[in-house]
Amino acid sequence: MIAEIKQEARYSRKREIQPRRPKVTFLIIGLNLIAFALEIRLGGSTNIYTLYNLGALVPQQVLAGDWWRLLTATFLHFGWLHLIMNMLGLYLFGRFVEFILGIKQYIFVYLATGIGSMLAVTWMSVLGYSQAGFVVGASGAVMGLGGVSIAIFIRDWLKNKFSIAK
Repeated sequence: MIAEIKQEARYSRKREIQPRRPKVTFLIIGLNLIAFALEIRLGGSTNIYTLYNLGALVPQQVLAGDWWRLLTATFLHFGWLHLIMNMLGLYLFGRFVEFILGIKQYIFVYLATGIGSMLAVTWMSVLGYSQAGFVVGASGAVMGLGGVSIAIFIRDWLKNKFSIAK
């Protein structure tokens, strides 16, 4: 019973001392909102030329040396719905992962999954498995955070067999 209480405390937002705030998650959401506002100001979030100029992922451009597009594309979004869905996923998964892993590991995971997903799209395009000529969004990073969340629960369930992790 004591072990169950400890596990509940680990996964809950309530802390006896001072609750940790998901500072980095809110910072990343803020950066996405700033990038979206910039998209709107410079021509619209669905304007392909605006997105291209701000750093959307175009596999041929990345291969030509625009490696920075692997990062910038993760902060751009195509329309309000795309932004809202990604920020909702980031809010839900990001807070948990930041809470469990800590700030440094969380930043690493977010950037690795975001850039890694853009790199995967580029590589699949080179191999001919993808026809994506233009990619924006934090979906890869958000899916990465979802995967890390599942990995955390599986690890804790296999290690301790706590019902909350199951």
